Amino acid sequence: MPSERAVVGEILQLVVARALARRGIVYRGVLYAGLMIDEGHARVIEFNVRFGDPECQVLMARLESDLAELCEATIEGRLDRAAIAWDPRPAACVVVAAPGYPGRSISVGW
Repeated sequence: MPSERAVVGEILQLVVARALARRGIVYRGVLYAGLMIDEGHARVIEFNVRFGDPECQVLMARLESDLAELCEATIEGRLDRAAIAWDPRPAACVVVAAPGYPGRSISVGW
């Protein structure tokens, strides 16, 4: 399994940060990289920039820092100096999807 440092360096810095810089984009916000790890290599499945995803929900349950302060630090470009505290306990999120997801979904009446 690739280390966190390898994923950050190989995917987020080399690919994402450079691509944004080439386009002249200064991005300040949340960027979640959905990854698939296969035979020790990480591959990007998706990027999300919102707080509604199940992956985010499970992380927010573990965040002990003040989210508003972290958002402010992000906007002001000082997130690298912010103290971020996490609850070390594991967390899980259950997702219910419509039949057929992610392809053509079937409408189900609840």
